[in-house]
Amino acid sequence: MWSVCFPSTVLENSVPMPQCGVFNVFHLITDVTRESIVTDASEYLHLTTRQRAYFGGVSILVPETWQDRPEYESATWETYDTSDVRVAEPNPEFDHNPYVRTFSGCGEKGEYMHLTPGFILDQVPLGSTEVLWGPSGRVFIHEWGHLRYGVFDEYGIPSEGYPNFYFNENGRITVTGCKINTRGYSSNYRTGGRCSMDSATGLPDSECQFFPYLNQGGSGHGSVMYMQFLDAVDHFCDDSDGNHAHNADAPNKQNRVCDGRSTWDVVTSTEDFKAPDGTQINTARAVASTEPTFRVVKARKPRFVLVFDISGSMDSIDDVSINTPRRSLLHQTVYKLVREGIPDGSHVGMVKFHQWATRLLDLTEIATEEDRQEIADAVPNEASGGTCIGCGLTEALEVLSMNGADPAGGIVIILSDGDESLNVSPNLTVATQHLVAAGVTVHSVTYSSSADTRMEEVAASTHGRAFFYSGAANSNSLEEGLREAVRVQNSAAARASSSLQLYSNAVKLEVGQTFNATVLLDSSVGENTEFSFGWTAESGVDWAVTSPSGTVYTNSSVQVFYNHQAKIATLKLQGKAQAGSWLIHVRNPAGSAQRVVLTVNSRPSAAEPPITANAWLSNSDLQVWPPKAVVYAEVTQGLSPIVGAHVMATVQGPDNQQNSYTLQLRDDGAGADLTRNDGTYSAYFTQFTGVGRYSVSAAVTNPDGQAQLKTSVAGSAAPFQDPSKAPISTTSYQPVESFERQSAAGVFQLLDYKSEDGFPPSRITDLEVVKVSYTDRTVLLRWTAPGDDYDQGQASQYDMRMSRDTKSLRAGFDRAAPVNGSMVTSGSLTNPVPAGSHEYIQVLVPLTDDKTIVFAVTKTFIDEHKHTQVLVPLTDDKTVVFAVTALDDNGNTGGNSNFVSVTFDYQDSYGEGSDSGSGLSAATIGAIVGGVLGAALIIGASIVIAVKISGSKTRIREIRITPRDNMGADLPPYSGPQGKMDMTAHA
Repeated sequence: MWSVCFPSTVLENSVPMPQCGVFNVFHLITDVTRESIVTDASEYLHLTTRQRAYFGGVSILVPETWQDRPEYESATWETYDTSDVRVAEPNPEFDHNPYVRTFSGCGEKGEYMHLTPGFILDQVPLGSTEVLWGPSGRVFIHEWGHLRYGVFDEYGIPSEGYPNFYFNENGRITVTGCKINTRGYSSNYRTGGRCSMDSATGLPDSECQFFPYLNQGGSGHGSVMYMQFLDAVDHFCDDSDGNHAHNADAPNKQNRVCDGRSTWDVVTSTEDFKAPDGTQINTARAVASTEPTFRVVKARKPRFVLVFDISGSMDSIDDVSINTPRRSLLHQTVYKLVREGIPDGSHVGMVKFHQWATRLLDLTEIATEEDRQEIADAVPNEASGGTCIGCGLTEALEVLSMNGADPAGGIVIILSDGDESLNVSPNLTVATQHLVAAGVTVHSVTYSSSADTRMEEVAASTHGRAFFYSGAANSNSLEEGLREAVRVQNSAAARASSSLQLYSNAVKLEVGQTFNATVLLDSSVGENTEFSFGWTAESGVDWAVTSPSGTVYTNSSVQVFYNHQAKIATLKLQGKAQAGSWLIHVRNPAGSAQRVVLTVNSRPSAAEPPITANAWLSNSDLQVWPPKAVVYAEVTQGLSPIVGAHVMATVQGPDNQQNSYTLQLRDDGAGADLTRNDGTYSAYFTQFTGVGRYSVSAAVTNPDGQAQLKTSVAGSAAPFQDPSKAPISTTSYQPVESFERQSAAGVFQLLDYKSEDGFPPSRITDLEVVKVSYTDRTVLLRWTAPGDDYDQGQASQYDMRMSRDTKSLRAGFDRAAPVNGSMVTSGSLTNPVPAGSHEYIQVLVPLTDDKTIVFAVTKTFIDEHKHTQVLVPLTDDKTVVFAVTALDDNGNTGGNSNFVSVTFDYQDSYGEGSDSGSGLSAATIGAIVGGVLGAALIIGASIVIAVKISGSKTRIREIRITPRDNMGADLPPYSGPQGKMDMTAHA
């Protein structure tokens, strides 16, 4: 029996075999978990995918610190960063609740699933996992839906802006969910008492939850993404009209992100079920068993082979004013990587290639400073001949296979600047096939836009990362890419003690020119801090580093280590460096311009988890114009997100000029960003100037002190089958000191380019109701403004439409009634605010002929089932649904927004700033009982509420009240004869 108490035992990944409906899953798991969670999940996956998929093989990764066992195989491409499921200590935001971190859109895979040892071992302090969330296998598949298929929760998540209730097309308050016939009752989940109204919406407040009736033998219906714990749930909601019917009107995350599509429609459109040409490739089939097979793999000490291009093109000079060949810059950067960037205990080999390959160094362990120096001295600085990239990769595989060793799990980092020569053998394509078969990971770094286009392919095929350096003097993406390639291979334990890159910059200094920078050292780092300088002229550079207390370090300080051949100086501060602002001053004393590289790296302090920033890209190969190229950066401290940070991406174009583009990443839940305030910052990049490679890095700072550490409980995660068991939802924010971090994101390779504007505004996904006034008959709406190009710039105008029901608006947005200028009483539809700002529009809703709305309880009775029914008057114009789309100046549209509905039946005025109390007033009774959600109402009273606008007519409708028994619980639903509405709660 294995322990799962190690936070470093955090990994899983999957390789699809969609033609067989089977997944090979890599997952850290105990023996108990094999028999229960994953095995049960596989069976449930087969059921819910209608006999189309199950787990075929499960590989279990154990940490390198565990004692060896005969059954352990070597891990291959399985690493922390490539993991899908991570078993770790509880995240403060979710406690033991399983969740998936997902940053991208509908139908796109999530990043990883998080399970805690307490969940795995059924040792959650709140109680049994099955009591809390239902059977663990079902919970796993609920999360698998997020992770693998890119579908989202179908229940309300008030903390993310998805309400638990909404007004349906009949003006009834309805539970947010997939199904419209799930049976249950409503209650305040914290107190067990009556639900209160939210004055901002006229709906029950965020503490009002729907409690489904459990264990009623199939009487309740849900879905995998709604209430997977219900016995009857054996499906994803689909587009049928039966028990599996999807509710496209509910204001949940699935409908908002996927524009009303059912989860089954999204699932069956993924690569596991559909080929790129649209052909269905995964049909239902009976299988003898859905039980997976299990394999145990163990992480080993990293084995790196560095592979260098020394072909003639490496003698090229990208900037004649600097007059430094590529080979010298490569030598300087790799020398520095070996000296400072590769962890102790790693094994490093080295290969160079031109028209053939030569081994420079067999695998050598870094155990001492002498070992590091021996490896660094082997870095080549030469150039001649042709280019056989495949030869270099093949020789690297030989280095990993020395003396009969298994190459699986080895890491190759290859750097090349040109196309592979014709008729070489083995070529790059053949070598890639051999590396894939051997289980070796390749990270590629391309130097110049003319590098072979297959370099990104070899990285993708072997689960590696791709990076690019354009040759521009003001870019340090060469070093940043190499450091990131090493970092992603580190185990969780090694990463906890590895250096973090706080600052990285490259500048071109003319003769006598100076450069100054300020670097912020925060208290979560500071151990063994290193300030490093690299230059290109023989005379070097003058520099000084000043600590926050005023201590000045210069070229002559005893803490400085030089390598004049590589043109590098490093200031090494032993122990804990002082927190605060460190000043860097550099001057070029040479008689010509030179390129100067400045980096600051520091190890975490032992007192607390470090602040970290990790950047990545949505995809590398952009084959279709216009592309959707997204830059992401996650900023955290431990597992808690940091919100309010300043995150800027720098994009270096495909040529070697000094032009670069900056891009602010936002965490606002709009545009490219999926969820507001989750510590993940995102933005679209649209400033492409032509085909080629674009290198991307991200810098994170807290210059104005606005960043905060967010800790909360009960975020968006697996739903509790009894909401009262959930921890009380709380969120706290703690100020974060000034800090600075740098991370390489990778490379975009644009394969198609057109000069015309092809980028539409982003789709608006956070349209919401701020305030409704019955007296003024106005609705105040709010959303985050998109840009002219996705989430960049400023849109040209908005097109807002309204309808009596969601279906009509969804089916014919262009045919729906427009909201014109005369209806807008504040804000503007023709003058949008800049992207990322809040847009406010107040709409005056036109009146119908019926000028009077009267509510009157005309009859109250209790039938044989003890269910009360009430008749009240009703006007026809009870619900209005809004949607909006943005347009740019070329007429490109961003797609229809999410839908919001309002009703004018119930309150004189409600919204932000309302003076209404927290309890349910008489004026709000109609709102609650209209959704049959079981508010605690007085039975047998006769109430008349009238709001006179002008006019005469009154209409009557029938609505329902679910009474409570003498213990405060709702009675079972009514199922009376025709004409007496049943009491089934809408969900």
